[in-house]
Formats: sequence, C-alpha cells, structure tokens
Amino acid sequence: MIAVCLFATFLSTSFGFHIYIEDSVERCFIENVGERILITANYEYLGAAHSAVSDATNTGCSMYFRLPNGKINTRVDISAKPKGKFSYISETAGTHRICIYCSLGHWLESKKAKFFLSVETADALDKFENQRQYDFDNINPAKKHEIEFLISEIQKFTHSVSSIKDEQVLDDFITNKFYRIFNTVHEYILYFYMAQIAAICICVAYSINHLNKYFKSQRLI
Repeated sequence: MIAVCLFATFLSTSFGFHIYIEDSVERCFIENVGERILITANYEYLGAAHSAVSDATNTGCSMYFRLPNGKINTRVDISAKPKGKFSYISETAGTHRICIYCSLGHWLESKKAKFFLSVETADALDKFENQRQYDFDNINPAKKHEIEFLISEIQKFTHSVSSIKDEQVLDDFITNKFYRIFNTVHEYILYFYMAQIAAICICVAYSINHLNKYFKSQRLI
C-alpha cells in the first residue's frame, strides 16, 4: 500500500509539516525538480500518535529517496538515528520522492507513528544563472588518497594557524611583562633620585646651620 501525502512543483523552496505513518504504509513527499538539484530532507521521529512513548529504537522505520525510475537512494534507518537530515543531488529531471516506510508488526497495532519532515531544494544555477552550484565530475571523481591528502593539508594548515596564534599570545605576554618591568624600574630610579635630592638638601641645610653657628661663636657675624 503506497500513499502519497503531498505534491509540490517548486524548484527552490523550504517548508515542513507533520506526517502520520501507519504500519506497512509508504508515505512520500513529491518534488518535481530539474537535473542536478540539491534536495535535503530534515526529519524527526516524534513517537506514536496518542502515546507518551517517543523511543525510536524499535520503530522499524526508514526514510529514503525514491528516484524517477523507482529505485531507492540514500536510505536512513530511523531506529538508529531518530533525528537528522540527508541529501541527494538529482541526476536527472523528474519526480523525486522523499519517503517514509514503517514495518512494525504488532508494535503500533491501531496507532500511527508521528514524524516531522521538512524538505529543501536548491536551484542548480547560481544567482547569475551561469554556473551550477552543486555540480560533480563523473569522469574524474576524487580518489581516496587525494581526499586523505587534502584532509592532511587542512590539518597542517589548522595546526599552523594554531601555532601562529599561540606565538602571538606568547609575544603579547612577553611584551606586557617587559612593559611592567620597565615601569617598575623607572619608578625605582625616580624614587632613588628623589631620595638623593632629599639627602643633598638635608646636608646643605645642616652645613649652613653649622657654619652659621660657627661664625656666631667666633663673632664673625
């Protein structure tokens, strides 16, 4: 038994809805899209309808893309991942379906499983309509060692950026430390000069007073 829940003809859109799934029923959201359009489905299992149980462990439900030729692509096991998203780039223009199917036996009995589903599509051309945004090369696909090399280079770059950042932090710390030391030494030198001037003033005052008394005792003044 196959039941189609909604039909859409939008080529670039995003919206969501709640859907109820009965046992052994495939419900699909239909998208008519062009060639090489990115289709992204966001889903969340919300539990059995009219039930407080929301555990998806034993649901037996899965989500997948059904292609125009009827084949299934990118299947997701909801029992293992009750919330998430998955994407597919259409290889040909036509009707693509995002489907949910549950095979539950007597688990739900007369109940229904409740899901939230939102679907997003992106146009193949950019805003200038002269270049595909989500294109891929079927002739020269990336090889595993090339991807590993790219990941290695990105990790090296990230490590270099982190090292530069650490060096900048260390330089700032050393600069601030030297600045504090300079200010401290400057203050000590200033205090020393002030103390030296005070000592000279005291010595001059004492000498003047001593000479004044000497001259008076000798009746020179």
